[in-house]
Amino acid sequence: MAGPRYSIIPGDFASEPRADIAHFRVLCEIGRHTDKSGWCRIKQVKIGEKIGFTRETVNRKIKDLVAWGYVEKRSNDTTGRAIWYRTVMDRGEPPTMDETDDAREHSPKAARAPQDFDGHVSGRSHVGCNSKSPITSGMTATDHIRCGRTRSHYNDPSLTPLSNDPPHPPAKRRGRGRGKVDEVVSALREVAAEKPNDEVRRFAIERVLRPLATQRRLDAPSLVGALNCLADWISAQDLSSDEARMLVDKVLAERRATVKPADVTDAVKLAISSRPRRRQIEGDPGLMCHWPEVLAALEKRLGKVRAQQSFSTFVIDRIDEPQGTGRVIARVSTHLDGALRHVELSLTSQFRAAFCAVFPDVTDIDFSIRKPAYE
Repeated sequence: MAGPRYSIIPGDFASEPRADIAHFRVLCEIGRHTDKSGWCRIKQVKIGEKIGFTRETVNRKIKDLVAWGYVEKRSNDTTGRAIWYRTVMDRGEPPTMDETDDAREHSPKAARAPQDFDGHVSGRSHVGCNSKSPITSGMTATDHIRCGRTRSHYNDPSLTPLSNDPPHPPAKRRGRGRGKVDEVVSALREVAAEKPNDEVRRFAIERVLRPLATQRRLDAPSLVGALNCLADWISAQDLSSDEARMLVDKVLAERRATVKPADVTDAVKLAISSRPRRRQIEGDPGLMCHWPEVLAALEKRLGKVRAQQSFSTFVIDRIDEPQGTGRVIARVSTHLDGALRHVELSLTSQFRAAFCAVFPDVTDIDFSIRKPAYE
């Protein structure tokens, strides 16, 4: 069954200067459940659930509405709790616990409505209900000074002082708010302006420091000083785009609120340490000039990082054509026994396909270990 589509409330409440939105919503919710005599039986908890306020807030609003003369309440249960409410329209008397709507409609008491009601709620029109004294101004924020703010006060609009002054811009702070982002952007701009023609330094600022400093708080006494030192140090490491991306992803993946300069330098050092080892033996110069083509074919199959790490120490020594065999054998060597075992165990077919794409006449590949000349 659909709920009520309208609410019966006093019309002069619209011009009530003491009311806030919470008073209005509480009064409307009571007015939605009134019966033919204007009364409703509803718990404050239920009212709060309907309109999104705590029970304590609803209780304060009802006290205000009763004190101002817009709501009547009657206590009918054994605890003396007020469970019957009525928006004041000067119609009928409050029901008892067992009275039905029809019984109250035909009751002589239901016809006892004052004839001089002029549509405005006043102390006189409220006589006979629960206001024995003149209508008061209700509760204000000052009434809650002694009790202190609790969680039940947080969604009460009347307890938040309003001001006609224009809002002040938030102070810049070293947090995760707008002020922090503005401060970081300004510091990065200042650092970049010191050496505007240094492309390597600009790369370090834009690809490493900017994503880290704007997404995490840089924990340093001087933001500009720390960024300057980091930019100079990182630019001297000659990072690649892939290394910059990986170290930024690593730092951000740790999900820490702050990042120290030492954390950034540690991530850079880790990226440098994972670089492929430099080749320590030499191959045939005429054949090695085609090695970048072989490596590019490997990167398509394995990815750039894995191809570099797995084959960076390999060289092409020679390509033989033994007479009478009809075979063309490529002699490939490395100085690292572990690298050779790794390739022979899992990457032989990928290397063969990449090598034959550059040297299509090769039928066999022979891997071997060769010591560096200086050993």
